[in-house]
Amino acid sequence: MDCLFGDVPPAWLLDADFDRSVSRIVAQPFLMAARVDGVVRRHIPDFLLLTGSGPLVVDVKPARRLCRPEVASSFAWSRQVVESRGWRFKVRSEPDPVRLENTRSFGCSLLRDHTCRSAPSRVLCLCRSCADPFG
Repeated sequence: MDCLFGDVPPAWLLDADFDRSVSRIVAQPFLMAARVDGVVRRHIPDFLLLTGSGPLVVDVKPARRLCRPEVASSFAWSRQVVESRGWRFKVRSEPDPVRLENTRSFGCSLLRDHTCRSAPSRVLCLCRSCADPFG
């Protein structure tokens, strides 16, 4: 369904790109490691958003997979590590289908209409990988 994350569309990422409080978006920003129940666990979050209210670490996962024990466990210890630094942690899944289509249409129309020169470069990279919603 989506060019970047398979099942999870990046509409929330486009929203973040237009959010004036977000100054930077970094994909797969770092490797986290922690000892959980005596076992060393590793995880690379999907995104780090630098915002006016501090760093926000975002993991992206399809909603149907969030209830899997290994996913819930990974996100639980990841949240602990991130929040122990005073940062925020969020998990994002599929957006509302209507909102997704509107966001994609708007983002991709920026590129098609050549008004994209005034859009943030992060949107351009995303739009270039989108399928044209108008065929």
